[in-house]
Amino acid sequence: MSLFRTLPSPACGRIQNLGHHAHVLINCDSAVFMKDAQAPQRLINGQSVYQDRPLYAVSNWVLSNSLIKAGFPNRTIPIRGNSGSITQYSEIFYLGYLILNFLILFSASLLMLKWLKTQFDIQPKNSTLWLVGLNSLLILTGNELTKTFFWTPHSQMFNVLLPAYALYLFARRNELNKRKFEVLNLGAIGTLLFCYSLLGILYFIILFSSRRGLLPRFRRILVSIIPYAMWPFIIQIAGGKYHSIAITRYREYIWVFDSIKNGDFVSAFLHNESSFARTLPLFPASVLLIVFVVWAWQNRNTFVLKRLLNDLRIQFFIIFLFFYSLMGYYARRVTLSPILFADLIAFAVVLKLLHRLSSRIQILVSSGFLVLQLIFWVFTHGPMQ
Repeated sequence: MSLFRTLPSPACGRIQNLGHHAHVLINCDSAVFMKDAQAPQRLINGQSVYQDRPLYAVSNWVLSNSLIKAGFPNRTIPIRGNSGSITQYSEIFYLGYLILNFLILFSASLLMLKWLKTQFDIQPKNSTLWLVGLNSLLILTGNELTKTFFWTPHSQMFNVLLPAYALYLFARRNELNKRKFEVLNLGAIGTLLFCYSLLGILYFIILFSSRRGLLPRFRRILVSIIPYAMWPFIIQIAGGKYHSIAITRYREYIWVFDSIKNGDFVSAFLHNESSFARTLPLFPASVLLIVFVVWAWQNRNTFVLKRLLNDLRIQFFIIFLFFYSLMGYYARRVTLSPILFADLIAFAVVLKLLHRLSSRIQILVSSGFLVLQLIFWVFTHGPMQ
């Protein structure tokens, strides 16, 4: 469906016509990812501005070359970029990125459904809970982020994986006390840092999964981070040159130290927080606020604030949101990651509130929300940048 929707002219990128009324949005950063996959030496010699996330391009290099050796037909297409220069792009390498994006989205869906099973006992013949599953899948996959970035080579699909992985870790929180499961997830997160470093926020869940053994767990987390922290030095040792656009151009997180040094931290902080707030999607944020008010009213006889602050999921969401607000680079596509996390939590809360009502009302509400989500998915444009 997303191949045949109407697209306005994007702020950054172009609309590529595929024929038969199908078209996709190619983000302007996609050229870098395509070049990196076709010539991975760019990740060493400093030509790529995305050296901080090499595994995404390298995985495609391995996948696409395997497809070519297996005999898949391949041809190059000349594409004129925003600079006016023409670059030859391989169709197989573009297909490779679509396969990777699908695998990321599929993995996120599986992780989210594993979390959902801990919230509700979903049985094959229970139509209400099937609607719950479909609604949850649409929240995760039928959103503005996937509409804009699924069909284009870009690492933004990891912003969908992040909230799903967080929910999965919360669902298996007790198992994180088992060394094997903890080490397995530390290894997974440490590897994913090479795809998208913001996934490092997941360490918070592992660190505070239990009050016991905090210091040893912190040391194991540091060990997990070491390979990624050493990556710039490995490039230099190999005779290459490391360049991070996040630091040099956008001063991500570094702006805090810059502003302290310049003596204008308060004004810089307020300006950046305001810029971040403007990227929050209005409709989901409004729904979250309504859900919170209803939940607070339902629990008005208890200490709501204390109960909230003692919930590790709420603590994680606050840190998640605050961590992104300090980035210094703000775009709707980035902000949607913590919003997706909150949306799924809020959806589970609403369903538990509806559990007191009849099954007919539950089916009616779930069906109505499903239709509403489909309408928004088809007729809204997405971040477009």
